[in-house]
Amino acid sequence: MVKSGKIIYKSYQDYNGFLDKIEKDIEAITKAIDYQIKKKKAAEYRKLGPKERVKLLMNGTKSHVKSLKKHLAAAEGRMILMRKANLKLIVDAADAQDNWDKMASHSDSAISGEAKKARELAGRTKRKVEKFAEKKADFDKLKREAETQMARLEKTGEFTSEKVSGLIKFAQDHENTANFILTAIKALVTSGKKIAKAVK
Repeated sequence: MVKSGKIIYKSYQDYNGFLDKIEKDIEAITKAIDYQIKKKKAAEYRKLGPKERVKLLMNGTKSHVKSLKKHLAAAEGRMILMRKANLKLIVDAADAQDNWDKMASHSDSAISGEAKKARELAGRTKRKVEKFAEKKADFDKLKREAETQMARLEKTGEFTSEKVSGLIKFAQDHENTANFILTAIKALVTSGKKIAKAVK
């Protein structure tokens, strides 16, 4: 279980890193658009048609859009890894809770107390891990909105970065969850070893 926890923690760290990169990509796109709009205004003596306007904007944002697509795909990869490790932990925590629940009635009060604590910890870990589904939903929303905005940029030359940036900020509370899960798993394993040793 500790190994799974480390995988989750590393994936969370990587995911947070990609969120930072996504935010920078969006800032770069916004700055490029602002710059191109300024250039267009400076050249207002020559009216640009819709296709020319989009072409002008795409010239300034193409590399940033490419980077954003790359970082979104990488972040999604980390989310898939986390989901796999989280599903395993849910099963492990459920098994541990069943076993420790049986141990709670043991005649040795120290073992019984340890079992009760471990059972509570298993339950908390399971609930915390299940909240990952909400984080995944946040990421899916972020990805959809970013893709919508990139398609809009390519079609019309407009990009609403505030929508995407707001979603990024909304999704950036993963590190605390990862730290909790790792600590909880270590405690679960330690408690399990203590109980197993005592009943041999």
